[in-house]
Amino acid sequence: MVVRGVFGVVALCVGLAMNQDDCDGPVNRVPPQAAARGYMQELGLASAVVGVSCAGTDSNCDGYVTCTVSRRLPNESIALDSIQCAADGAGSYACAGNGRSSYATGCKPTAPTAAPAGAP
Repeated sequence: MVVRGVFGVVALCVGLAMNQDDCDGPVNRVPPQAAARGYMQELGLASAVVGVSCAGTDSNCDGYVTCTVSRRLPNESIALDSIQCAADGAGSYACAGNGRSSYATGCKPTAPTAAPAGAP
């Protein structure tokens, strides 16, 4: 089947009752928890991971949610790492305000935030 122009794509999406995400553009389908575990594996820390917890909403619509990774240190204490992982556009990690999140994949370090004025 040949589809010509934008109107052809719109007609194809409507006519075939495709998943709306397929017509709106690329969608990340990897859950952020799985992305976080993969990121820790890339860093060589996968065996130390105890658990992963990710926020349920992309609060700034950048395509990422905050995930906290707990990992066991050699002295048996637990470290908590904050990273940003791509929201699963096919899942329930909607952008705040029902907007559409930006397309993102993988994970990245959480950028440090500035201390409030007057903080030590």
